[in-house]
Amino acid sequence: MNYLSNFGWIIPLSPMAVSLLLGVLLLSFNRTMNRLSKPVSFILIGGILISTFFSILLYKMQINGTLIHTNFSLFDNTFELEFYLNSLHELICIFVGLIMLLVSIASFYILPRKLGYVSYCILLSITSSIVFFLSLLGAFDRVFS
Repeated sequence: MNYLSNFGWIIPLSPMAVSLLLGVLLLSFNRTMNRLSKPVSFILIGGILISTFFSILLYKMQINGTLIHTNFSLFDNTFELEFYLNSLHELICIFVGLIMLLVSIASFYILPRKLGYVSYCILLSITSSIVFFLSLLGAFDRVFS
């Protein structure tokens, strides 16, 4: 596997980390964060853009393989977590990333930046991150193959 594939975990983590950070700031400084809707939008769009760009880069390099493989126990149950890359997963991440970028940019220009806009943008970013996670887990294999 290529050295770049070791950083494939950035795909789902980038929008999630940005949205969680901004979500904590929104809870802490509600009025200030709602007034800073433009910078918050650009930061969230940047997180999704990083994931989409990285997915495109991995797709162009035709990287296949396991990113993360770990076992963990929770309440006497053992779970296996495995993220892996192949061209289908990368295409799903690219498609979802482009759709979320279009929705985020359209929301920036069309929607009024009133109360609730920042929460909406944070939820868009969390949604894209969850779909990236599900794609890398292989949840869409039976649907698209």
